[in-house]
Amino acid sequence: MTNALFIGNSHLAALKLGWADAAPAGLEVTFFGAPKKTWLAFAPLPGNQYGFDSTGKQRGHRKVAEAVNGTANVTLDNRDAIVLVGEANAHAALASLLSFCDISGIRETGAATLMSVDLFAKCCRSLAEKALPAPFWWNRADLAPIAVLPQPAPAETIRASTNRTSWAWNQLAATPAVLTAAHEALDDALDLTFAANGLTYLPQP
Repeated sequence: MTNALFIGNSHLAALKLGWADAAPAGLEVTFFGAPKKTWLAFAPLPGNQYGFDSTGKQRGHRKVAEAVNGTANVTLDNRDAIVLVGEANAHAALASLLSFCDISGIRETGAATLMSVDLFAKCCRSLAEKALPAPFWWNRADLAPIAVLPQPAPAETIRASTNRTSWAWNQLAATPAVLTAAHEALDDALDLTFAANGLTYLPQP
């Protein structure tokens, strides 16, 4: 029996619901999550525990974790895999960049700013570094292999959205050409950056 631990924020709920409907044989999964504010307060504890201890600190967050999971913390030991769910998706930041900037030889739509390939590669590396989870998770040879599943990529329909938070994607609706190449370059940078820190990056479709 393979034992996996999924840790995350509200995005974990969708995975848990899907798992309840289609859990494969031979794989046991423990879900440990909480809404964003409480998830951000999760912390490593002695003995490879993760979450909240029994002290008075973070009492409010501890109650939320207990209500959601039935426990305030979870062990990281004796796992075959650990998956961190709901980390920041770097592709949203890339969309903001592409909404006003072209990339020489990759995406040229007549934007006022044209970025060189070398500068774009540096931007991708920077975005990848910012997308890393907390250093606590880096190069943990004492734990099971750790993978990171970022927040879901938005649907293509977001480019028609009038929601203020979707403005960058909305800007791209007028010039959708060659977006795939730019996002694939970012995925390559994410793969390399995460691997260099002992992590596996799980790209969104």
